[in-house]
Amino acid sequence: MDNSADIGTTEGWDANTLTLTVSSETPDVLYPHCEFHNGMYTNGRIVKVDSYDMANIDVTNATNSMQVKGTVSKGPFKGASGFTYKVYLASQGGSEHTHEFYEYPGLTFYMPADQGYHGAELSTGDQMFKPMSHFATTEATDDGY
Repeated sequence: MDNSADIGTTEGWDANTLTLTVSSETPDVLYPHCEFHNGMYTNGRIVKVDSYDMANIDVTNATNSMQVKGTVSKGPFKGASGFTYKVYLASQGGSEHTHEFYEYPGLTFYMPADQGYHGAELSTGDQMFKPMSHFATTEATDDGY
């Protein structure tokens, strides 16, 4: 397989953890491929965006606590940077406080009182928050997204 178009560490790819950290060096459009399955992702692509529509973020189906990697922009511990644990996308109905992150402007995260995990250096076993785009199939275009 020709790997000449693969991105590397300069573009944000970490092959050890299989994660991509998007930066100004990351191409605006990525075309995923599978080294082992010829034709997989043939019509797929990932497009870097400057903003996102909050209405397309699914905040109702995540019921377990999550962790967010980023920098707190609003709420207690503003400026804390790293992993913030035990957050939810919806109010848990008790004593809690809210956070927003520079990386997810306009998206509110709820943290039950006395959690105390703001800007930690190490991650936990909690599910990592990853925004996903959701769209109806009737809105999809023929160019793959």
